[in-house]
Amino acid sequence: MHGWRATLSAQSDLDRIFRACEARVRGLVDACPERRDLVHGDLLHADVLVTEDASRPNAVFSWKLLVRGDFLFDTAWCTFCSIWYPGIAAFDLWHLIHQEPSITDDADALVDASLRHHCYELGIGLGALGWNAWIGDAHTLQQTAAHLAEVLERGPLPAST
Repeated sequence: MHGWRATLSAQSDLDRIFRACEARVRGLVDACPERRDLVHGDLLHADVLVTEDASRPNAVFSWKLLVRGDFLFDTAWCTFCSIWYPGIAAFDLWHLIHQEPSITDDADALVDASLRHHCYELGIGLGALGWNAWIGDAHTLQQTAAHLAEVLERGPLPAST
């Protein structure tokens, strides 16, 4: 993926958002623990079927990007990309994990959850900037940059509403 960073640097608005997000991630990374949860890694692109009322998943497919890590990384994929995936947005995974004590038996699972989740959202957005710069998709690159700026401005999501 050579050249993506130069593409971002050549446009001051993209370079500014990249640098601001990069700095925020550096400030948040210490809140991110070494967890060994099962992380799907690609809960988008029709890999999840949810019920009609979006109250629960029916099935999860395509585990080819499976890794061990922080389960909040999958949550961050869902929240960051929810503007492009209304079905995932309707599921509202971020709030569900705070309302369902059965999500995990680990008492530390939600320690610094808002900070960790925010760090992962920013990292996902930075990766999307790099990808879209590399493939030359100017339209999606601008959409991603605008959304990333909103996430940066918004900051960490509250633990509950």
